[in-house]
Order: sequence, then C-alpha cells, then structure tokens
Amino acid sequence: MDRQTGPRPRRGPGPRGRGADRPDGGRARRDAGALHAVAARARRPCAAPGRHAPWEKSIIEENTVTETLKVINTGLAFVLELAMLVSLGYWGFYGDKSTWAKWILGLGLPLLAAVVWGIFLAPKSTYRLGNISGNLLALCLFLLAAAALFYTRHTLLAVTFALTAVVNRVLILLWEQW
Repeated sequence: MDRQTGPRPRRGPGPRGRGADRPDGGRARRDAGALHAVAARARRPCAAPGRHAPWEKSIIEENTVTETLKVINTGLAFVLELAMLVSLGYWGFYGDKSTWAKWILGLGLPLLAAVVWGIFLAPKSTYRLGNISGNLLALCLFLLAAAALFYTRHTLLAVTFALTAVVNRVLILLWEQW
C-alpha cells in the first residue's frame, strides 16, 4: 500500500475553496448591472415558468379548448362505433331464437355493420360518402343499435346511446370533422 504515514501538509493562512486561485482571493464582486437584473427578476410577479399573473393574458386560449373538445368528440365517435357493434351483437344473441339463428344474427349483424362502415364511412375508403349523407348513414346505424338496445329491454342505455350519437353527429357536422 502506498499510504503516507507522516502528518498531513498544512495549508497557509490564505483563502480556500472555489476561486482561491483568482487574484481577488475568491471574492467575486458583482457589478451594479447584474444586481439590478437580479432585483428586477425578484420583483416580477409569478415569474415561474408556465404561470401568469391574473392581469396578463391567459395561456389557455379559446382555440386550445376547442381543439381539445374536437379530439374528445372524435374519440367519442370511435367509442360509439364500438358500442354499436357490441349492441348489435348482443341483440343477435338475445331472445327465443334457435341456436343457429342466434349465432348467425349475433355475429352476422355486427359484421354487416362493420362492412358497411368500412366501405362507406371509413376515412380512407374509396367509396366514402359526403358530409351530410355520411353522417346521416352513421346516425342511422347508431339509431339502429339504440333500437336493438331498446328491444333487449335496456331502455335507459338505449336512450343515452341515441342522445349521445345525435349530439356527436351534430358536433361533427358543426366542426366539419368529416
């Protein structure tokens, strides 16, 4: 081992620490301009990033809120599409039909609705319908799913689904999201 066994060397009475090798002995002095800048920052209200004073313009503007609502409306449209397929499938399996009829309606009706949606209503479809006719067909499919829920004695769910679908389609028309 290479340890020194003798006493530690003593330092002189001069300054120690950061800046000890500077000519002023480590005592940096700020000029008056820097002090004024620091004082101005300290007097600034709500200077933290992302904060604003009550009298200043709000960071959240109307456009941001509208864009957020548009994204939520688009997500709601997707959830309605999935709920439509589930409710049509549930109606197909519901009731006093034979086993074969239950399987054919329970799987065939959602498949038929998905094919119609994919051909005429999908965003990248070659046969995509126009704004009014596409939204009308989508609303008809949604109302058909609401009727299927009503037939299966889920009245409150059917009414909620129908009202949500109508509001969603109206907002899609107003915001030109088609």
